Amino acid sequence: MPKKTYFAFSISLLILSVIFSLYFALTGLLLYSGLFLLGLVVGTVLLIHWSTISYKWECSKCKDTIKLSFIENVKGVNIGMNKKNLYCNTCNKKVPFNGIKK
Repeated sequence: MPKKTYFAFSISLLILSVIFSLYFALTGLLLYSGLFLLGLVVGTVLLIHWSTISYKWECSKCKDTIKLSFIENVKGVNIGMNKKNLYCNTCNKKVPFNGIKK
């Protein structure tokens, strides 16, 4: 699946899951609400995976670039738009990294 389609699909799944979960929760059909909450989790995982495969990260100090794994992307602390606080192997400390589209 192309990256833009992947992104659009995950966002659509998240929005639809929230709408249907709220609707079924308010109407008392909690089983269906739970199923759409599962869709919310799947949509979130897809969105994080899209972010992992679409960006590489550049150290703001030494300009070294790294590619994150899914787990590193989840664990990395976001400090702004397309910025994460990550450990740089060249600088030997945690520094801000800038996200760059691949």
